Amino acid sequence: MKKTALILTLSGTLLLGGIQPSLANSTSTVQPAAIELTNFDLQELSKASVQPTDYSFENEYVTVTGNLPEVKGLKDEQLQKEVNEQIKLFVEQKTAEVEKESKVFNDEQKALGDDAISGPHESPTGPYYLNISYEAKISGNMISIVFNTYTMGYIAANGINETDSINIIDGEEGHVLELDQFVSDKEKLNELIQKEIEATEYLFNDEFESIRADQAYYVEHNQLNVVFNEYEIAAGYVGTPTVTIPLEQLEIADDFKKSNITVESKKISFEDDLVVISGELPVLKGIADEELQKSVEEQIEEIYQTAKDEIEKEANELIENKIDTRGSKLALEMTYDVKVNQDMVSIIMTTSKYTLAGSGISLVQSINILNDVQGKQIQLDDIVKDQDQLVKLIQEEIDQDPEKYFQQELTSIREDIAFYTEGDQLVLIFNEYEIAAGYVGTPVMKLALSELSVESDHGEDEEGKPNEDNKISYYTKTVGEDEVEMVSLRDLGKHFDFKIKWDPKTKSVVLTKDALEISVRVGDNKAIVADESVELDAVVESYKNKVYVPVSFAEKVLGENVLLDEKNEISIKK
Repeated sequence: MKKTALILTLSGTLLLGGIQPSLANSTSTVQPAAIELTNFDLQELSKASVQPTDYSFENEYVTVTGNLPEVKGLKDEQLQKEVNEQIKLFVEQKTAEVEKESKVFNDEQKALGDDAISGPHESPTGPYYLNISYEAKISGNMISIVFNTYTMGYIAANGINETDSINIIDGEEGHVLELDQFVSDKEKLNELIQKEIEATEYLFNDEFESIRADQAYYVEHNQLNVVFNEYEIAAGYVGTPTVTIPLEQLEIADDFKKSNITVESKKISFEDDLVVISGELPVLKGIADEELQKSVEEQIEEIYQTAKDEIEKEANELIENKIDTRGSKLALEMTYDVKVNQDMVSIIMTTSKYTLAGSGISLVQSINILNDVQGKQIQLDDIVKDQDQLVKLIQEEIDQDPEKYFQQELTSIREDIAFYTEGDQLVLIFNEYEIAAGYVGTPVMKLALSELSVESDHGEDEEGKPNEDNKISYYTKTVGEDEVEMVSLRDLGKHFDFKIKWDPKTKSVVLTKDALEISVRVGDNKAIVADESVELDAVVESYKNKVYVPVSFAEKVLGENVLLDEKNEISIKK
C-alpha cells in the first residue's frame, strides 16, 4: 500500500514566515525583513485542544470507522483553519486510496467468477475495512496528533497499521514542523535511533537507515518519540514501534523560528575622466536557500555591472569620436527601496543615467522573494495568471488620465516590469518615458488584486455571443511511467462555458456554471467539486501564465469525455 505523506503536505502548505508590516527606508544600514515565528517552548503550555468528530460510513467497497480530530484554540486562527482542512483532506485521501484498492480487488474477483479466491466470508467479494484513530499530545506549546490507520482487505488474514503525525507549534505566528526540521542534526538523530534499535531485542538491527521525510513523531515528558510503521523495523506482532530519545541529547533546530532576510546598504563610488558612479546597492542576507541567496546576489551584481558597462561604453564612444565634453561627465546613480507585504520582500532598484547636458533616464527593476524558511523568487506571472486582464486594467488607467500618460494602445507588458504588492494591491513601476513624459518620472500604477483575480467570462466573446473557439493549449509530461497530457484549465473551462475566477493569494482557480462550483489549487493533485474531493492523475501546475490540469480532468470532474486532435483542438469522445 502506498504511504500517504501527511506531514509533507502540511509543511509544504503551512510553513510560512510572518513579516513586519513596515520597514525602514533605504537609507538605513540594516533593514530586517522578518518577524520570528513561535519557538518550541516546553515551559509555555498551549491552551489549544483536539476534539473528536465521528468519521464512519460504508459503501460497496469500504467500511470506515473512527474519529476525525479537530484542532481548536490555536492562537493563529488562519493556521488552525488550514490544519483542520488538511487533516480532513488526509483522511479523505486515505479513504479514497483504500476504496480504490478495494474496487480493483472486487473487480478482479468478479472477473475470476468460480475461480475467485476464497476467504473467511461467504462471498468472495466485499468491502475493505479502514479504521482511523489518533492520539493527541500537548507538550509545552507543541500539539502533536499521531494518526494510526488500520487497513484490512476483505479476504486478508491480517491488516496493516500505518502512522502519520502532525506537529503544531502554537503561537501568534504558528507553524507546522516535520521531524527533520525540528531536530537540526539529522545524522546525530539517526545515530541515536540506531543505538536504541540495537539495544532493543525485538527490533531489527539492520533495517533502519534514516528517518523518513514524513516520519511520525511527538514530544512527551522531555523526550522525543519517533514512531515507525508496522513491519518497518520490527516483526508484525510488535505493531508500530516507538523509539524514545531524551531531548537533552538532541540539538533542537532554530531554523524554523524565523526567516532571517535582512537588507543592508553597500555604497558604490567610482570616478574617472568621463564617468562618475554613485549610490547604494542592496545586500540581502539570511535567505534560507543557499542557491537562491547566490542567485539574488548575482542578479544584483548583474544589474549594476550592466549599467556600469553601458555608461563606460558611451564614454569610450565619446573619446573615439573626439567629442569635446567641456569638463562635463556622464553620471550613473544607483538607488533602491525595500517593500514588504505579508510574506513577500521586494527590492526595487532604480538605475538613473545622466548625459553631458544633464538630461537623463531612469530604469526600474525588482527582485521579489518569499520571506519563508524555504524561499522562492516570485515573478509577476506567479501572481497574475490572466495577462490579458492585466493589460486591460492598465489600459483603463492610461485612458482615464490623458494628461499624465501617453495615449497609446497596449498589447502586452514587459516580462521584467518592476512590481511589488502593497496590502491588497499590485503595484507596477514603469521606466521613465515608457508610458508617460519625462516629468512624470517612473510612473507607479496600483491595481486591486481583487480585480485581477477575476478573469473574463470565457463562455462569451466581447459581443456577448457564444465563443466557439475550440483551440486548447497543452503539453505532455511524464508521471511515473506514463505520459500525461496537461491542458489549460482556462481553455477547457472556456470550451464548456464555465466562468473562471483566479485567486493569486491562494493560487486557486474556481470554475462556476449554474449551481456547480469546482476549485483547484496549483500544487495539489485534487479538485474540489461541490465539497467533494476528486483525485487527479497529475498535480495541477502553473506554466506560461496559465494553470494546467491533466486532460482526464474533463472526464473525472466535468463529466465530459474529450480528445485532443492533431490541430490542437478539443473533440468530444463518442
